[in-house]
Amino acid sequence: MFTLRNKAGASLEVNLRPARPGDAPGIIRLIRGQYGENYMPSFYDRDWLAGGIAREALRFFVAELPGASLGGVAGIDTEGHFPGSLILILLLVDKTLRGYGLGKLISPCVLKAASQIPCTCEYAHSLTIETISQSFLETEGFKTTGLILNRYFLDSSAHYVTVTDLPLKTSHLIACYMRDKRDAGILFVPDPYQAFAGEVYRSLGAAYTLAPPRNRNRNAGAADFSCAQVDADRYCEVIVRKTGAGLRESLEALLDTYTAIPQQTFNIFINMNDPGCPRLCAFLEERRFFFTGVQPLSDPNEYLIYHYAPGLADPFDKVAVVPGFGKHLDWMRSLHKS
Repeated sequence: MFTLRNKAGASLEVNLRPARPGDAPGIIRLIRGQYGENYMPSFYDRDWLAGGIAREALRFFVAELPGASLGGVAGIDTEGHFPGSLILILLLVDKTLRGYGLGKLISPCVLKAASQIPCTCEYAHSLTIETISQSFLETEGFKTTGLILNRYFLDSSAHYVTVTDLPLKTSHLIACYMRDKRDAGILFVPDPYQAFAGEVYRSLGAAYTLAPPRNRNRNAGAADFSCAQVDADRYCEVIVRKTGAGLRESLEALLDTYTAIPQQTFNIFINMNDPGCPRLCAFLEERRFFFTGVQPLSDPNEYLIYHYAPGLADPFDKVAVVPGFGKHLDWMRSLHKS
């Protein structure tokens, strides 16, 4: 049991413990208190959340108040889109209890738990309409590596928003902390983005090798990729693990299907260890996609990110980041406008 005090001297008794499946309704209440209905849809499903906690795919720590209600939560997702990596999620405190230091109490527990789980890297997707979580990640040694733009429709009335000129959709900054994977291998990166990618890997402390131009060939065999369209958010995400036969035709069909939908947006993650990566990037640029950074140290691949938002305003003009993360944002902005 911990006793916390705010600046006025009022005390708060909390018990800090790992979450249990029965905590799912309390965690959902905290999510709604912070994000309304704008967080990832699956996290509002009580059974899905409880199941993830039961099998330790979701590892949360909660601050329990007298009477067993939850005052705060923070956690780790071990089953994200990129196998082998961990994603830090849900550092939330009940808005009526802010000022007691609950977030500072929970955060070290989550980071310690993450450090004991073998993984390629730890990363977080931090909102670019507020900078509170970014400041925490920067303090803990995370490095910014890219942006995932225009992901979910934004509730402009949400109280967590700390910027006044809002985008239509939320975007996320990718922050990464290197763990067990320390060599990114051979990277097939288009020439304009080699300096950016190199800076990312050097900042993380990871080794990498840029492939010479003559080795950038079309991949043989069938392509390996997945695609997820979220109709409610008019958002499509594609992960290309291997280029090859049928990929270009599939992407063209996908674009033909969805680009006519108003406010539809796309993010495509492309394996940089694949020799066909530059050729695919060239095709995407022909279709008006543009580079937004790197998802690094995933197992077993490294990814470039391309974005397309037909009809939407320049997304870089409404992205808020802490000063320490600003260099890469400025770099991506300059690449987009060049």
